[in-house]
Formats: sequence, structure tokens, C-alpha cells
Amino acid sequence: MRVVLAIVFLALILKDTSYLGDHYILRGLSQGLCLGAGLWWLVMGPRGSVAPYAVLGIYGVVLVVTAVLSREPVYVALQVGSLGAVLLFFVAYHEMLRGSLTPNATILRLLLVAGTLVLVISVVGAWKWPDLAYLYDPMAGQLRFRGLFGQPGMMGSAAGLMWGVAVFGPWHWTIKGGVGALSLVCVALTSSRTFWVAWLLATLGTWWWTTRGRAMVTAGVGALLVVLVFGLAMVAFGLRVSEKTVAHTLRTDSIENLTGRTKVWKYALSSWWDRPLFGYGFTTGDEPFNTGDEPFNARKGTPLAGKGRDVKRYTLHNGYIQALLDSGAVGAALYVVVLGLAIIRIARPQATQLRVPLFILLFAAIANMGETIIFSAATFQSVLVWYCVVFGLSLAEQVPRAVERPVALVPEAAS
Repeated sequence: MRVVLAIVFLALILKDTSYLGDHYILRGLSQGLCLGAGLWWLVMGPRGSVAPYAVLGIYGVVLVVTAVLSREPVYVALQVGSLGAVLLFFVAYHEMLRGSLTPNATILRLLLVAGTLVLVISVVGAWKWPDLAYLYDPMAGQLRFRGLFGQPGMMGSAAGLMWGVAVFGPWHWTIKGGVGALSLVCVALTSSRTFWVAWLLATLGTWWWTTRGRAMVTAGVGALLVVLVFGLAMVAFGLRVSEKTVAHTLRTDSIENLTGRTKVWKYALSSWWDRPLFGYGFTTGDEPFNTGDEPFNARKGTPLAGKGRDVKRYTLHNGYIQALLDSGAVGAALYVVVLGLAIIRIARPQATQLRVPLFILLFAAIANMGETIIFSAATFQSVLVWYCVVFGLSLAEQVPRAVERPVALVPEAAS
């Protein structure tokens, strides 16, 4: 199971960062392995209790209903099946490792190595190949850093998650500092305010909760010293930051409407009333934006797949509104309950060894307000969050097992 888990995430990371054009092959490999391993677990007879995942199962049933009621039932069914395969495998994985001291060791090591490599290449690319590493954003009116990813938002979410893996993981302080600093540089370069806010709040929240506030004093004093040193350096060397530079970095001209998001959300919420209970179908909540008379022209000039629609969907830049349009009030309510329950179960022991999954869920839950992070099984960031959701739900009956020894001190058993 550990080998399968490593292959699944490695394939998704390659899919999201490569320029090979074989995204569907890598995604198919990843989720095909998930389905095979999950079905094998079911056929062999599930070990452990599935009761902790009941609410996740109900959510899955609702998503199936959205496929039946959707105007694109085949497409939606494939998306539901893709996510279902991933969730089934994660349930099987955690149930088969019930009692293990290191259920997250494999994923932590993989993310540290692969994630660091991606960030290093991305930063080098910003210097050596800026045409590939930067993407012009017409909404922001400027070039934005994307590194090896397709969009700046994907880089922002990946770098933010890597910060949590590096800083809160069981590594040597040199790794924490080096990879943490690299991650922070990449988050900053994206000029993505959503991930700046998510990084800050998730970091403070994780530190405060898992140390019961002790780290807050240290963090506060450290931040104050950094500000003082920076301020003194500016005075000493006569440095000045122009208003133009500040406006360009913070994109202050787009703060009022959040780069057009408020208009999108307003139109999306008004469209929700047309299908309030079960929505337009999982991952097809963008349907109202493709009627031809909407004010946004979400996919202007793009043919519709199958019936002419392109398979690339238009996300609503808010995971909760996305869930509302995808699966209606019923699905969105379960979506929030599943996420909230996972966070509560991870946070309940206040164990420092659970800081990485807690950070990942807090970061994703906050960033989900400005970008659609917790979504289908199409990106490694989304799948990583769903992994942590299943892990959190699995703790309902095994809180003692959740307190892990440091990864470096416990060798993994052969898979």
C-alpha cells in the first residue's frame, strides 16, 4: 500500500509540473492504481471499521445523484468515479495501517524530496527561463510566477503546502529552515494574496493550537525583531519603497473586487437558485457561465466538449461556492461537514506530531475561500487535501495511534 501511495502522488506531481502533454495518462495511472488497490481491499475483506467514514460515504452518494441529474451525466460520473477511487484507496490505506506508528511517513518523505526538487527548478527557471516560469495575467496586468506549474495559483498552493511539510515536519532544523525559506520565496513570487493570507493564518493557527500558545510569544518576538532590523536597515542605507512598487506587488487596484471574483460569485449565487438542492453536477458548476448570455464570457470562443465543450472547466475561485453549484445545498453542507470534522479530529489531541496534516487542512480551508483548492481528483494539491481529510476521519477511534514518532526514527515496514 505504501508503494502504491508513493506512485499515486508521484504521478500526480509529474502531471501537474511536466510539459509532456500526457496529463490524462498520468492521472489515469494514478487513479487506476487507487481503484485497483481499493477494490482489492474490499474483496479481501475490509479490516477495521468504516463507521468513521460514514459522512464521507453519504457525501459520495450525493455526488452520484448529481451525476444522474446533470446535463452531462457521463462526464460527471467519470469525475465522481475518479474522486471515489482516490477516497476508497485512502480509506483502505489508513485501515490497513491501523495501529501503525507512521501512517504518514511515506507521503511526508515523498513530498519533501519531490516538492523541494520542483521548487528549486522553479526558482532556477525564474532566473534562467523567465518566459516559462512567468505567465502574463491579463486580469492583474502583470507577469506572475508559476514555475513548473501551469498557473500561478497552482504554484502558490503547492509552495504553501510545502512550507507546512518542511516547517512542521519531523526534520532537522537545517531542512526546516532551507526548504521553508524556499517555499516562502515561491509563495511570495506568485503575488497571490489568497495564499499569502492562507499561509499566515494556517501557520499561526497550527503553532498556537499544537503548542497551546507557547510558540506565539516566540513567533511574535521574532517577527518584531525582523521588522525592527528591516526598518533600521532601510534608515541606515537610505532605502525607499515607492508607492508604485507597493501597488504593483500587492495589486492594490484589484483589492476592491478581488480581481473580479466578487462579480463571479454574485452571478454564481444567483444561478444557484435554478438548481438549489443538488446543483449542476460535480465539477460542472460552471454551467451557468456557458449559456451565451452571461456577463463574463467564461469560455469565449471555446467549443463545448462532446457537444462541442472543451474538457477544461471554469472554476469559480471559491471552493465553497463551487461545491454549492456543483452539488447544491445538500452536497455543499456535507462538503463543509466532512472538512470540518476532519480538522476537529486532527486538532483534538493537540499533538505536535499532527501539525503537518493540521496545517494542510487549515491552509486549504482558508485558501479555498479565494481559489478552488479542495475539489476533484485532478491535481495533486486537491488529492493531498483529500488524503488528510480521510486521515482526520480515521482518527475517530484511534486517537492514540495518531501520535507518531519522528519519521527519521521509525523505519517503514516493507510494502
